[in-house]
Amino acid sequence: MDKKNTLVSKTLVIGVVILFTGMSLVTSNCSAINKIKNDLVENNSFKSNRIKMSNPPVAEILYPEDGSTIYTRYTNFSIKFTDDTGLTDVHVEYGGESYTIGYGRGFYPPSKIFYLDESLIRMRPGYVWIVAKAFDEDGNIGMDTAIFYYDDSNDTDLYPPEIEIWKPYKGQIYIFGESLSRYFDRLNCSIVIGKFEIFAIIEDYEEHLQKVEIYIDEEVVYEQEFSNVYHRLINWNCNKFLIGMHEIKIVAIDSYNHSSMEKLNCFIINFL
Repeated sequence: MDKKNTLVSKTLVIGVVILFTGMSLVTSNCSAINKIKNDLVENNSFKSNRIKMSNPPVAEILYPEDGSTIYTRYTNFSIKFTDDTGLTDVHVEYGGESYTIGYGRGFYPPSKIFYLDESLIRMRPGYVWIVAKAFDEDGNIGMDTAIFYYDDSNDTDLYPPEIEIWKPYKGQIYIFGESLSRYFDRLNCSIVIGKFEIFAIIEDYEEHLQKVEIYIDEEVVYEQEFSNVYHRLINWNCNKFLIGMHEIKIVAIDSYNHSSMEKLNCFIINFL
């Protein structure tokens, strides 16, 4: 009986020792896990304090208002750009034809507020939209869009068409239609040897272009009529016997009888 009691007592002692040892290990592990969690929290907190994420810039189209109707192509758009850290670039695009109508680039130092006012002269009648974008130092982008209607029923035409002669070009020498790679800046005319072409671009932002004429020494050698267009490329191959200095003149007329003219002196040797 004494032996059995002694054995039971030893078993209880061993059990109690194992129980306390296990509890200490669990407590130690929990403390370690909690320490790791605390370290992660502290590290994340440190990182979040060190890396501050900025808000994206704001582009706000003030005029024309989204959904509005305007009655003249000479309306100016007005846009406000803001950012909490600093704007670096702004860009405004006319959605009708996807061309840039205003921008600001490379602000230094970066600006926290910027206003942009530009003309919408190249608008086409109907629904028009503009897209404004802002960029900040952190690479964030902000954007705003306005869609409005341009009613040109009572609009007027204020400006004549614009003409740009591309070929022949002053300061260039042409041989059978091909120009030499060198540009002669002191040459106050162009030199043409052999057959050549006259090439020009005509633009009327108000879309009322009606007629284009090409003259050589006051003689009409080409004419074409249109019906209220905006843009035309004019190309005419010279079929005249010409030797010596001659004047090339291009005249463009719109439906409001506004006209413009461009001239170019050419020394020509063309035997057909």
